[in-house]
Amino acid sequence: MKYFLLFSILFFNILYASQNKEVLLIHSYHKGYAWTDDISKAIDKNFSEHKDIELTTVYMDTKRIDDSSYLEDLSKLYKQQFSNRKFDLVILSDNNAFDFVSKYYDYLFKDAPVLFCGINNYLNFRT
Repeated sequence: MKYFLLFSILFFNILYASQNKEVLLIHSYHKGYAWTDDISKAIDKNFSEHKDIELTTVYMDTKRIDDSSYLEDLSKLYKQQFSNRKFDLVILSDNNAFDFVSKYYDYLFKDAPVLFCGINNYLNFRT
């Protein structure tokens, strides 16, 4: 419950500074993986109440594909896919998404606030 409250406070502070916000949710794993689905359901439920927020969700699928060249290719895909968009918030689900965005933050999401959940052994963003 305390994590939901923290998420809610951060969410509303960041997103209600102005209207029409774009949020990107990056999952480490794939749709159908229970952990990922639970997080998506909770976030979707909260965001669905706000029509001025566009939530885009992507799945890195790193449970099935574990290859450093894949992550580099994925960064290039996201760069092309999101080149005309500026996200007001990037949400990361689990360690692989956290590590990926830590590495490619400046390349992909420069200046976007980042919120993360499900991180094990957190030390520092962008170390």
